[in-house]
Amino acid sequence: RVPVRVFPLRCLSSVHCITRATRRKMLTTMPQVSSSPTYLKLPPDMSGWEAPHYLVLAVAVLLGFEFYRHALPHLFPNAKQLRARGKHLDKLSSKDYAFMVCNEALTIIMAINYLQYAAGSSRVVWKADQLTIGNTLGALAGMFVVYDFVYTLLHRALHHRLVYAYIHKHHHRQVVPTRGNTDAINVHPIEFALGMAIPIFDVRAHDTHHCIPMSNYGQYIMMWDWVMGSYKYYEAADKTA
Repeated sequence: RVPVRVFPLRCLSSVHCITRATRRKMLTTMPQVSSSPTYLKLPPDMSGWEAPHYLVLAVAVLLGFEFYRHALPHLFPNAKQLRARGKHLDKLSSKDYAFMVCNEALTIIMAINYLQYAAGSSRVVWKADQLTIGNTLGALAGMFVVYDFVYTLLHRALHHRLVYAYIHKHHHRQVVPTRGNTDAINVHPIEFALGMAIPIFDVRAHDTHHCIPMSNYGQYIMMWDWVMGSYKYYEAADKTA
């Protein structure tokens, strides 16, 4: 028979007090866990980013390219197609694919730099109560005007006879751009690094540029082409087709 030791009630009370005090101490010294995950924090904290974080961002950028290439056309199956005004470049060369891969890598680098700037700059607001008409719609309109002014000048410079054959001519091998984002990023990496290869919203204006290269240099808006006298209507290219 196993002997049973009987503890006095006073000892049991002391043990209970010690256990309760220890539990209270553990609760007060345990690190507090935030209710919201740190990766959802705004602005994002990139100081602790490691290779997996950058890999996820890179995959997101590449998926964006694939969305533009394959998914977006299916969302607008009834979109009106512009007529071909020239000979279409049907087969892409190994040089074309090499340039596109290089430009996709440059896009990943630019995305990291943009996110780092947005996360650390005091000029970028993240709280809803800080939003105003000026720093939202006003800033967006200003971006189109300022960016397109710089873009138009750079694009015009790339058509100068001293540099055209070395950089921008590669993009103009495609006289009838029909592949959307694929044709947009099929440019010389130097041109892409200068920020010249964001898809054009006004496809008719850029289609005219491929028919009349010395016209319609703008990226988003044609305002600066109007000012500089280089704007050509879509119908004007029919005479050269």
